[in-house]
Amino acid sequence: MLTATERTLDVFDRPPYAVAHDNAEPVVRGKLRRGVTVRGVYAPESLDRPGALAEARDAARLGEQSRLHPHVPMKLAVADARLALLPLASGEAVDGALVVHPCALLDALRALFDLLWQQAVPVFRAEGGPSGEHDALLTALAAGLKDDAVARQLGTSTRTVRRRIVELTDTLHARTRFQAGVLAERRGLLGR
Repeated sequence: MLTATERTLDVFDRPPYAVAHDNAEPVVRGKLRRGVTVRGVYAPESLDRPGALAEARDAARLGEQSRLHPHVPMKLAVADARLALLPLASGEAVDGALVVHPCALLDALRALFDLLWQQAVPVFRAEGGPSGEHDALLTALAAGLKDDAVARQLGTSTRTVRRRIVELTDTLHARTRFQAGVLAERRGLLGR
């Protein structure tokens, strides 16, 4: 399905994963380089696995439009608005997938994607914004990751993460983490 995509690829990204990301990532990156529009709605837990934040950031640099939604209900890929792949998962395993050709179900899946896309928060800024260090921290916090998970993603200690959060709140002239998040959003630091 990925190799046949020519114009658009819309994806809900959430665990569990049927294939290693190393297998799918090069194909998606190739599509981005060829001008295919890729929109990804990430579940917070999809950014919690090791290296996920860096992979998502690299895809965004290549042109993927990345958003975060707290309740991504399933995994889904819709290619060129004419074919969908709906993995069937039970627990932590993907047992198979349903291929959906043009029909009412495909229309409903596309409508669901568009609805969640509108509700989701952009994960990365296309250009400008805070320093790379603060941008990564804001992204991880916007994903709802706890300090320990942020530390794993950034390859640092929890204590360093907490120190960087204090620096970020100072930079934004905020008194609390919540206020820092609101100010970052108002200033467009979380993307659009």
